[in-house]
Amino acid sequence: MEKRVLLAIVLSFVILVVWSYFFSPQPPPQTELKQVPVEENKAAIDTKEKVEQEKKEKGVSHSTPGIELPQKDILVDTPLYSMVLTTNGPAIKEFKLKHYHTTVDKKEMVDLAKMVSKSVQHLAWKLTWNQSTKFEVHVDKDSIKLEKESNQTTLNLEYVTENMDKIVHTFTFYPNSYKIDVASKLILSETNKNVRPRLDLTIYGDEPKSKSYGSHSGFALYMNKSLTEVELSEKKPTFEVNGPVQYLAFESTYFVTSLILNEQSPSYIALKKEKGNLIKGEANLITFGENLPKGEITYALYLGPKDLVHLKVAGSNMDELVNFGWTNFIAKPLLYGMKFCNDYVKNYGVSIIILTIFVKIIFWPLSNKSYKSMKEMQKIQPLLMKIREKYKNDKEQMNRELMQLYRTYKINPMSGCLPIVVQIPVFFALYKVLSVSIELRYAPFIWWIKDLSAPDRLFEFSFSIPLMDPPYGIPILTLLMGASMFIQQKMSPSPGDPTQAKVMLLLPVIFTFMFINFPSGLVLYWFVNNILSIGQQYYIQKKM
Repeated sequence: MEKRVLLAIVLSFVILVVWSYFFSPQPPPQTELKQVPVEENKAAIDTKEKVEQEKKEKGVSHSTPGIELPQKDILVDTPLYSMVLTTNGPAIKEFKLKHYHTTVDKKEMVDLAKMVSKSVQHLAWKLTWNQSTKFEVHVDKDSIKLEKESNQTTLNLEYVTENMDKIVHTFTFYPNSYKIDVASKLILSETNKNVRPRLDLTIYGDEPKSKSYGSHSGFALYMNKSLTEVELSEKKPTFEVNGPVQYLAFESTYFVTSLILNEQSPSYIALKKEKGNLIKGEANLITFGENLPKGEITYALYLGPKDLVHLKVAGSNMDELVNFGWTNFIAKPLLYGMKFCNDYVKNYGVSIIILTIFVKIIFWPLSNKSYKSMKEMQKIQPLLMKIREKYKNDKEQMNRELMQLYRTYKINPMSGCLPIVVQIPVFFALYKVLSVSIELRYAPFIWWIKDLSAPDRLFEFSFSIPLMDPPYGIPILTLLMGASMFIQQKMSPSPGDPTQAKVMLLLPVIFTFMFINFPSGLVLYWFVNNILSIGQQYYIQKKM
């Protein structure tokens, strides 16, 4: 009985991992987004109506061709990133992350502003008026350079019309944060007090070509104290929301561009799938004039890695973007633990080994109990077989005899399985952490393993290998993991049923093929866990 339950648990685990990898769960239906009731959200609805009305009018904006707007590039350099802000918009023309690169050899930095189509700006402002006008641009600094010990620094961009109306954007940069605070202020002349300009901020992104297990790519909204991951498709090409949105984010597996509104109302956000792979998120920040004291609005931007520490510093629940699903309560402490280890050993491969040992120590007593129970069950296996054979036509009597046998030998048939059930959530949490954490991206371990977020390959072959994703090579660590799992199975008490025994010995082969394309960091965890389990089983065997 115990072996059947154990086999069912192991096979269920395999099925869940395979299913999760090939059929990653879809985000909640977009219709389930909880919006603010109409009565409480009248200002936002009014804003949407104004936007629609203004679209029908002949408006102009910074991004509309034909507007005479001088273009000037301003370089902002901090210890974390270098940024080129163009006054034509304004818009972010370049945003290079100094600690993140596009390839393992680290020759080129990741540029968040150029991870989309070249025909559009990744992130740009748009000011729409109800009349045609020309602008002059005044900027108080040509460039900004921040060191680690520098204080925060501001940059003022002032757009002035012929009638002396002004829109002023004030940016505040910090030396050790990817967050940029922004204040946008409108100053109208006496002759133009009835003008109601509208300020929008647009984020363009490329639709993900393939889904990455455990990590969402695309737009996400944080509203009503919950994160909603939005999927745009041919059938549902648009998505709109009104109300106090805390932030709008465009995220990939490892990076994010976010507009942090901090639930300022009214706000109207429209997401749209455009031609090709281009997707667009437009946030109507405000229609200046009404409902806005002094014509000013404050908000923030975050362009950077999906790193828990930096997202936590940015505030506004930005750390919710690192989302491990139902394993969050286990996965995030494990991620913090891995980062803590790396602060000392400076190698994430070694950190994974330390974390694996720590988890093994926690579950050592449960594993001992499980193994001892399996040994006890093995001892009475002949008696179990006799009872099953004797009462094979009388199930009730068979169950009574089996329970009597367990009582006689003081054995709980489920005690060997329960410890395994308890550990499964931890395994899933580690699986997610080691699969999509940015900390492992291009993180080297030893020799041939130069990227713990990619499959391990020794050498590179010019020919393809069945079931293997490119690059093609020898998956040394995966083969070692499979061999260690086979040794562990051989050391385990064998089931009384020969068929079950054969199935259990097949599991290492199944896992080897399944792990062949998994991140090497995950394979390393599984390999080290197997080695520790082999040592534990050997110790208990000698002791018993």
